[in-house]
Amino acid sequence: MMHLSIIITVYNKEAFLPKCLASCLGQEAPSDSYEVIAVNDGSTDGSLAVLRQFAAEDARLRVIDQPNAGLSEARNNGAAAAKGACLWFVDADDHIAPDAVKTLLAQLSAQPDVVAFRARTEGVAEDRNLLPEGLRSGRELLCGNRFEDCVPFYLFRSDFLRERQLRFYPGLCHEDAEFTPRMLYEAERVAVCGKVLYHVFSDPRSLGRFPVVKRAYDLVTVAESLAAFRRQRVTEPEAAEVFSFRIAKALNNALSIICFFDGKERKAFNGYLYKHRHLFREMGGLAKYRLERALFRLFPKHVVEVYVCMKGGRK
Repeated sequence: MMHLSIIITVYNKEAFLPKCLASCLGQEAPSDSYEVIAVNDGSTDGSLAVLRQFAAEDARLRVIDQPNAGLSEARNNGAAAAKGACLWFVDADDHIAPDAVKTLLAQLSAQPDVVAFRARTEGVAEDRNLLPEGLRSGRELLCGNRFEDCVPFYLFRSDFLRERQLRFYPGLCHEDAEFTPRMLYEAERVAVCGKVLYHVFSDPRSLGRFPVVKRAYDLVTVAESLAAFRRQRVTEPEAAEVFSFRIAKALNNALSIICFFDGKERKAFNGYLYKHRHLFREMGGLAKYRLERALFRLFPKHVVEVYVCMKGGRK
């Protein structure tokens, strides 16, 4: 039985792929215990050629080539093709520790739905995803509100994702912010490993580093999805409050992005938020967010201006 499928999503990462692939294929684990699936999401550079070269040299690597559809669909398609009992989504510009697969396989003896572990960003000393070690419920970790959204910091049991109908939202930027809170709420057993298994390369050209209008609108979609899930599924007040915090955080991040743009874009975004003004009732968590909730509901047609004023008039 194939224990683990590593799914690498690739879009124009030619320069980073060799290191990522070498780290995944060079694991200190039995070669028949895992596979690697690379989903080329319509790359226009030499990424596909690099993938085919590695696949010709190692049969464990399967390459899926698809027209550009975005990260979410690349992950969903990779998951559909995977043979492993567990899935690990890896970004093409990152790499994994040499003993990562061996360590993760050892965690499976506890029969978790999810394995969470630490990560480290290149050039940053502090570890990421610092969760309390041991076997926990996902809701306990959710309510602690110390988890990171970043999906590559988790391993998932394939059946768990399928049974709970957990997929990545197609065409969405910030898909991890929409997926991870829902995933943790549904997970009954999460094994938390205290080792650093994932290494993040902080690419200065990453889309997430630049203000893009689509990102602002997509963050409203994230808030909508989390709010719908909260209303339909979440019964515990403490968990509901975490969802309220994440909804408020998504809206704040959207507003911080739109403030980089001119009056026309701000006006359009104000109108869009007004159509989604029910979300303001869902905001909570920090005192700042609770104050925003009151002000946004009081001035629902002028949310961008209210946000700027709360920032001291700074754009």
